[in-house]
Amino acid sequence: MTNTLQFQHNFETAHRLPFLGGKCENLHGHSWLVTFTLMAERDSDGITVEYSTVKGAFRNWIDEHLDHGCMLGKDDTLVDALTYESSKCFIFGDDALTQDLLWPTVENVAEMLFRLARIQIENMNYDKIVDVLNVRVQEQAHGAKNASEFFL
Repeated sequence: MTNTLQFQHNFETAHRLPFLGGKCENLHGHSWLVTFTLMAERDSDGITVEYSTVKGAFRNWIDEHLDHGCMLGKDDTLVDALTYESSKCFIFGDDALTQDLLWPTVENVAEMLFRLARIQIENMNYDKIVDVLNVRVQEQAHGAKNASEFFL
């Protein structure tokens, strides 16, 4: 039997989109909520995946790289200043995970976390197929919510 498994994690991260104009060109923070949806066959003992291992790996990466930091595009003029000050910065467009995702839009954050989830699942070497079906990212600020989803 195939089951889906869903878990969430929230984090606090700043970003800015200087090419967009308006309020978003300023460095500003959000409360972010990410929901991961996985699918796999259940084992004979009723386990789909080792929930705590998968959830822990995803949450640990987010906490280490994103939480209480900022996300910037590699061409952002703030990159040098914030890295000089040893601020926690995740730079979009600067690594294999985000090389074609140049700015930390909610859409690009969702796609980046989807890619990350697929890599982490693959590295767990399950002896069955575990699919990442969906990653939904919501950014919340002052009661407003923006959401983006990335599907398989």
